Amino acid sequence: MPGTGFTRYAFGAFGPIGTALAQLALLLLLVQRLDLRSFGWLALLLAFSQLGLRLWQALVCLPLFQSANGPPPGEPPSARAEASHAAPADRSGGPDRGQDRRQRREDLRLGLASANLVAALGAGAVLGGLALVAGINREAAALIAGYGLVTFLRAFAQADALAHRDEPRVVASDLAYVTTMLALVAFIQASGVGSLAAAFSALLLASTVALIPLGRRYGLAPLLAFRPARARTGLARLALTPRGLLAEALADETRSRSYLYLVALIAGPAPLAALAAPALLVRPVDISSAALSQAARPLFALEQAGGPALPPDPPTPALRLSMIAAWIVTAAGVLLLIFEAPRLVFPPAYELADLRVACLLWILIAAARALWAPDHLLAQLGGQGRGLLRAGQLSAIVTVLAIVSLVLATGPLGALVGLLVGEVLYGLLLARLIRCRGPLGPTRHAAPASLSPRTRPGG
Repeated sequence: MPGTGFTRYAFGAFGPIGTALAQLALLLLLVQRLDLRSFGWLALLLAFSQLGLRLWQALVCLPLFQSANGPPPGEPPSARAEASHAAPADRSGGPDRGQDRRQRREDLRLGLASANLVAALGAGAVLGGLALVAGINREAAALIAGYGLVTFLRAFAQADALAHRDEPRVVASDLAYVTTMLALVAFIQASGVGSLAAAFSALLLASTVALIPLGRRYGLAPLLAFRPARARTGLARLALTPRGLLAEALADETRSRSYLYLVALIAGPAPLAALAAPALLVRPVDISSAALSQAARPLFALEQAGGPALPPDPPTPALRLSMIAAWIVTAAGVLLLIFEAPRLVFPPAYELADLRVACLLWILIAAARALWAPDHLLAQLGGQGRGLLRAGQLSAIVTVLAIVSLVLATGPLGALVGLLVGEVLYGLLLARLIRCRGPLGPTRHAAPASLSPRTRPGG
């Protein structure tokens, strides 16, 4: 039923959008409270956390969903379909084999959970180590490490719940995160505190509270079931994950966030803050993209499967117009703020002329992303993974080269010009891909792996 699909995707959309808005509120407050160097480190550490989580999810989500819905390890994918068409007396070889199938799936799930705990500990150690290398005090470094650890645990627990079609627990977890984060933002605003320790205390506490609604099955039991042997089994299974998923995630992160790492490396964290803080003003475009993509995914999926009661053409024009409308509203608000009342958000440490140039460049970058977002979604759901990967890798390489050369030639603001070049190139490559291969590509009736009910807004 279409209604069921829309309900499911609406559930999946709530969390990424709500958590992104709550985190945006925290970051906008911290722009006013932190000095440039501290905010630059905050942006960089959050980017490292997002990079690690994105790459890890590219590896772990597919086998995790297979542990709940696919054939168990060692059994060909066709076995499930064959069993469903077999006579009752022949189906699955009786109750003993059925029990064995369930046990192998559970063993895979616990193996992936143990591997995830190893990855979470590693992520926490890396983030904490980076904080210490940056000269951040030990208290804040410990909070940063804890945030990295809990973020990985929460992401895995939510993916596990989604794999078992337990969306209400995921929505409750996200609601707990949003409520806790907004309460902490109000507390920070009222108390007047402002430090990296306060920032990561809020992020850590909100992420920890969000684990509670996931319950014992998803939040606690996988941790208690940790065994080194299970972790080795889970890591061995991850080695079989298609490398294209990891490569696409890496290319996307490189194109969209490499300016953070490169500017910090070349110019330092303070100039990075002058670029990362204005980016917050156009974050609503990314959040709108996530929301509209969630609304469009059931339509595209039904159209791809030849579903009834849909127009012959996918709703790409309507989605594009909606994205353009979101961009116009956001751009108008940013321009009004930056030219009429910039100190409402940005303290005097942010030089006004550079700030206005950065905001104008971010508006153009947001426009490019708004224009290619529908083509990206359509190519995903059309099974054009290889074309997307090639477009992503080429645009990522061009983005890095453009950013490095422009920063060295013109200064930190040149990084945003390089980012704009990469986003425009990616949009042109996507348009060419759709035009050459058709809107749904050669695998119209394939079941794309990208039909995940959750996507994370960028930023």
